[in-house]
Amino acid sequence: MPLVSELLRSGAQGTRPAEGEIWTICPICGERVRMDEAVVDDEYPLETTYHCPRNCGPVLAVSLTGALLWEDGGWRTGDWIIRNVSDLYWQPRGREPLLLLRARIHAFG
Repeated sequence: MPLVSELLRSGAQGTRPAEGEIWTICPICGERVRMDEAVVDDEYPLETTYHCPRNCGPVLAVSLTGALLWEDGGWRTGDWIIRNVSDLYWQPRGREPLLLLRARIHAFG
């Protein structure tokens, strides 16, 4: 399954962020979680789930689109949906953070 960094591109040149440049806030502990620090579960063939490294639970998932999409559940990119419960940011090295995707309140059902 793809990583979130593989689905995101920015700008006219299509710059792809690295996993370590993408981050969110854990909705449980309130700490910043970089995607390269998150515990990645890609055991299931239709979904990749990122978990807080402090064992709080999931912070983001990348799922294959299905027949049923729920309102405000995620951001579609091609055949995939990025489901983030907190705002997702990209911070290229040496630059200010850029908001990539606003939180989706129904990201995990």
